[in-house]
Amino acid sequence: MKLKILELLLYHFLFYILFYEFRTSMEIDNFELFKKWFELKGNLLRLSSFLVFSFYALGAYIVLYNYYKKSFLKVSIGLIMVSILVVSIRYFIEEIFYMKVFGFDNYYDAISPSLYVLGNLFYAALHISFGVVFFFIQSSKYHEMQTQRLLVENKRTELAFLRAQLNPHFLFNTLNNIYSLVYRKSNKALPALEKLTTILRYSLYESEFKIPLKKEIDIIDNYINLEQMRYDYPLNIDFKINGDLAGVLIPPFLLLPIVENAFKHGDMKCPLKIHIDIAEKKLNVKVINYIIEKQKDEVGGLGLKNIKKRLGLIYGNNCELVIHNDKSIFDVSLKLIF
Repeated sequence: MKLKILELLLYHFLFYILFYEFRTSMEIDNFELFKKWFELKGNLLRLSSFLVFSFYALGAYIVLYNYYKKSFLKVSIGLIMVSILVVSIRYFIEEIFYMKVFGFDNYYDAISPSLYVLGNLFYAALHISFGVVFFFIQSSKYHEMQTQRLLVENKRTELAFLRAQLNPHFLFNTLNNIYSLVYRKSNKALPALEKLTTILRYSLYESEFKIPLKKEIDIIDNYINLEQMRYDYPLNIDFKINGDLAGVLIPPFLLLPIVENAFKHGDMKCPLKIHIDIAEKKLNVKVINYIIEKQKDEVGGLGLKNIKKRLGLIYGNNCELVIHNDKSIFDVSLKLIF
């Protein structure tokens, strides 16, 4: 936490104006107030009082700043020393210096130092309290900011970890697909590797926290073409996009795992539905696939769990991921406010 001396002095000046000058102006008539502002004695005493009271607040603030977490005894001694030092400074200015230079003082003649100290206890306590309160307000703000920064940093770390999990998961599944093409000596193997390279480039070099939705859709297109190469018949894919993509930002690799999950566990002899709708700052994604009989118990693995965690970290209550599995159809519905 940094010292906020100028801020302290500014707030203390406002406090002084309200507590002393404004209150005084309410107690006397306008003519007397006008005369008061042209009196040398009154202005000099007003100036010295303001400076001395500021020293109380500033001294208390600096003592707490340096010793609050180290020693309660040092704080207590420091505040006492501030009181004694500032009272001494005020006594010298108002009772000695003003008398010798201007011929007047603040208190009655021949006041003893001990009585002077006792008479100033109220002012010492008031303005030292101001410095103490200011310190604790600043300290509270500082710790709140540190807590928020730590939460943000933890969130970023967790998101990075989740994405690091997701990319190998995606790569593992896709390489298995390409392996099957190579194993069958298909002439689609090389184009498949080329499309995989495009997807991996997106995965490795897309470091932005959020990206245009169109980028993610382009990668989904690439992935669908990559999957199509595995089959000797055209896939029945209902891929629709409704709404304006301009200005829509999402985290990278948010939608692709949903589509990937449908291909991995879906029966490609049956229709696959992928609908993306954008309207009124809302993104709705619907992916529905038929489940392969032998994979019924394995549908919805790491990829979907990963997405759910990421959505919670990034969007909080502004999103909803609903997964419905009736043992024959797998339905994933994503809604979020962007």
